[in-house]
Amino acid sequence: MHPAELLAHTLRLGGGFDTGRLAAEWREARTTGLVRLVEFERCALWLERRLRQIGACALTEHGFPRWLRQRAHAEAAGNLLVDAQVAAVARRLAEWDVPHVFLKGTARRIASDLYPFADARATHDVDVLVPAARAQAVWDGLRRVGYEPALPPGEAPPRPEHHHLQPLWDGARVAVEVHCSTSPAVAPDLAWDRANAHARDITRDGLRLRIPSATELCGTG
Repeated sequence: MHPAELLAHTLRLGGGFDTGRLAAEWREARTTGLVRLVEFERCALWLERRLRQIGACALTEHGFPRWLRQRAHAEAAGNLLVDAQVAAVARRLAEWDVPHVFLKGTARRIASDLYPFADARATHDVDVLVPAARAQAVWDGLRRVGYEPALPPGEAPPRPEHHHLQPLWDGARVAVEVHCSTSPAVAPDLAWDRANAHARDITRDGLRLRIPSATELCGTG
């Protein structure tokens, strides 16, 4: 089996291959080129978990499992920084009485107790949707408490009509994007209604973290 195809079958939960066959395929797999693919897909943590799950961690070429383990540990550490930023943002929004819904990879991490492997991909920033009329006030509030623009030097900020405001970060260097919509093609009011329809409230460390329904969660990138 081609390594890329094997990767896809391994990452797929409940796929058509039993664990014995997948493990046997990994025993024979040539992993040259897989590093770049895994990095592109940001799936090192997911793959490392799946290989442990099917008992194939030690079955690949010698250098690949060591690289994968190191990469997965790095992604897990980065995800913990994201979790801490989520908590910080959620506390601020609760303090300011701003309704909000977390999106994308942030929401998937929050949903880890609901959906298998939901938290098993690398997440680098925090995406939060707020009512469009309050987005600028939230952004200004974060600036007042010490958040700074997170754009690389020389990169232009989003246009005023963009679906999120200029990213901000604090000393943790985890960017926060305040969204007024989920896409440039979706009107803010519609995006807000969709995100809140059948949304779930997750309580974690005393905080209420709101995430979209499973359907919207899969569609937020």
